[in-house]
Amino acid sequence: MIDEMIVRKVSKLAALALTEEESRSLQKDLSRILEFVSALEKVNTDDVLPLVTPMDLEMVVCNDTIDWDEKPESIFANAPAHKDHLFLVPKVVE
Repeated sequence: MIDEMIVRKVSKLAALALTEEESRSLQKDLSRILEFVSALEKVNTDDVLPLVTPMDLEMVVCNDTIDWDEKPESIFANAPAHKDHLFLVPKVVE
């Protein structure tokens, strides 16, 4: 059971200003969540494999190739500064 002190501590950590009514409501909600988790802990999951997702997903792999649809000169034409097919940018870290 979540008590008022825990709700106050959590609300302070979350930087929440709660009214008395909100605090009581949150106390009930958090208690219900813990009861639900407690019920889940009782479920036997020995033969259940861990899942990342319940969907069957297949990884799509693409070829790692460079494909210039345009000539590099046209790509760099609007760049403020470039050299050897690289964009030049101002230094931002000393």
